[in-house]
This record gives sequence, structure tokens and C-alpha cells, in this order.
Amino acid sequence: MLLVAPLILIFSRGSYWFLFYSGVSTMTFLGIIDDFLGDARAKGLKGHFKKLIFEHELTTGALKAIGGAFLALMLTVKEPFWYFIVDFLLIVLGINFMNLFDLRPGRAGKVFILIGLIIGISYFNYPAVTFLFLALGIISAYLPLDLKAKVMMGDAGSNVLGFILGYSGVLLFSFKVKVGVVVFLILFHLFTEKYSLTEIIKNNRVLSYLDELGR
Repeated sequence: MLLVAPLILIFSRGSYWFLFYSGVSTMTFLGIIDDFLGDARAKGLKGHFKKLIFEHELTTGALKAIGGAFLALMLTVKEPFWYFIVDFLLIVLGINFMNLFDLRPGRAGKVFILIGLIIGISYFNYPAVTFLFLALGIISAYLPLDLKAKVMMGDAGSNVLGFILGYSGVLLFSFKVKVGVVVFLILFHLFTEKYSLTEIIKNNRVLSYLDELGR
């Protein structure tokens, strides 16, 4: 992957379709590794990087995070410094954002459809939104099977959905909107490191109803 990723910059020629496909392929590959070889002992980004720094053990979760960061770097490195930082964080945090929801059947798919529709309707006339609509159609067809636990998305799916949302934001949002979204994502990640998202949903009547809907 590290050898192929620079080709994203060489052959993209400004084609967001090529960049989307490159990102989807990369995150699918990293997600499959984590799904099949992952160690459940490390929880969250903090847990994976603690193992890497203090125990010198590269978990599949840390590998996925590093790979996602490298992908984000390849997609944003040409930009001016502050735009690069914001776009880089939007992709990296977006990838893990969807992963945080993939703990119950259909949950990540529902969140993706909700956010995807908001973005898609808001930026309907922008060509770069086409890939997002394509993903929404695929997930809408897939979701009933996920809700009934007949299939499982896993990291190979949730990380791809996160990348699609993050990179769609990079292409579509204004700089001010990007900054606001990045601040929200940082706070959300800090919050979920301390509190269980599943418990919060379970203890809220409205969120619990929406979470169970369709199962």
C-alpha cells in the first residue's frame, strides 16, 4: 500500500473518482486485515497507540489508523498548510467516526445514510457529490440485511463509509464548515474515549428507538 499510494497523486489528474476509488480500496484492505486479525484487547485509538508506544506492539487497529493517515496525507499534501491540516483531520477523524458506530447491526449504515443525505441535499448541484449518492444507494440496498444480522459490515465497511463522508467533506465544504466539523469530530472522539456510545443510546428513549428500528 505504501508503494502504491503515491500513484494517487501521479495519476489522479484532479479526478475525484480516481481518488475516491483509491481511498475506498485502501480502507477496505486495511479493514479486512483488522476484521480477520484484530486483537480485541486494545480498545479505541488510545488503546492501540498505547500498545504501539509503550509495548512496541503494532496492532491491526494502529496499522489501520496509520494507513488511513497516510492515505489522508496523499490526498491533501498539495494544499496550503492550514487547509492541509483541516482536510487531513477531516479524513482521518471521519474514517474513525463511522467505526465508532459499528457496534450494533445496522447502526453505522443508518448514521451514514442520515449524514450522507444531509450532505447530498445541501450540495446537490456539485459534481463531487455523485460518488456519495452512489454509496448511499448501495448502503440503502445493503442495510436491511445488516439490520437482520444476516451480514456484518465490519471495519472493512465502516471505515470505507467514514472515508467517503470525510473526503466528500474535503471536496464540498467551505473552509469554515470544515473547521466546525473537525472541532466536532475531535470533541466527539474525546467524549467516546471516556463514555460508552452504546450505553448513551441505550439509555435514551428516542435514540434507542431509532437504533432498534428495522431489526
